[in-house]
Amino acid sequence: MAPVLLLYISLALPRGSGLSGAAYTSAIAEAAAIWAAHGVMIRDASLALPTLTDTILVRVVVRHRPATSGSTQWRGPLGAMRFDGSGAPLAEITLYLPDLIEMIERANLPGSGGEPWPTILRERAVGRAVGRVLAHELGHYLLRSRTHAPFGLMRAVQNTAELVAAERDTFVLSPQDAAHWAALSSGPPPALDGDCDGGGR
Repeated sequence: MAPVLLLYISLALPRGSGLSGAAYTSAIAEAAAIWAAHGVMIRDASLALPTLTDTILVRVVVRHRPATSGSTQWRGPLGAMRFDGSGAPLAEITLYLPDLIEMIERANLPGSGGEPWPTILRERAVGRAVGRVLAHELGHYLLRSRTHAPFGLMRAVQNTAELVAAERDTFVLSPQDAAHWAALSSGPPPALDGDCDGGGR
C-alpha cells in the first residue's frame, strides 16, 4: 500500500475577504480531491490541528497581487509558493484571493456571455477556483520545484472557465509530474521545511 502524506491547510481569512464559509469548505475539498489520487490527504487545520509527527502544516496567507506593468492579457499569478535561498520549498502559500475573486466576478457580469450565477453556484465556482489554485501551489511544494508543466495541474496559466468548471479533468498531474511525485513519495520522507524565511517564486 502506498504511503499517505497528510497535509493540513491553515488559511487565515481577513475580514471582508469575499470567501464565504461554503466556498472555503469547497476549496479545501477541491484541493483534497485533486491530490487524493496521489496519496496526499489534505485537511482543514481549523477543524483538526495536526497531532502526528508525519503531518505537515501549510500556511496560506491572503494578499493583493503586486501590480504588473504593461497591458497583456495575462494579469499575473493567482498564487505563489515560497522557496528559500537553496531552492527548497517553504510551507507558505500566498493566495491572491481578491484578484482571483475579481477575475471570477468579471466572467460572471451581465454581458459576459452567460447568465449571472445564483449565489449558491457562485460560491461553488469560487470554491473550486480557490481549491485548484491551492492544489497547483501545493504541487510546487510537494514536487519541490518552481517549474511548470505544458499541461495539467502544473501548467503556468489557468483560464477562468476551467478554474470554475464542474469537471476537473484538466487539473491532474502530467505523466512526468506524476512519475516524479511517485519517485519522491516512495523514498525517505521528503525534507520539506515549515519555516517561512527566505526567497520566493
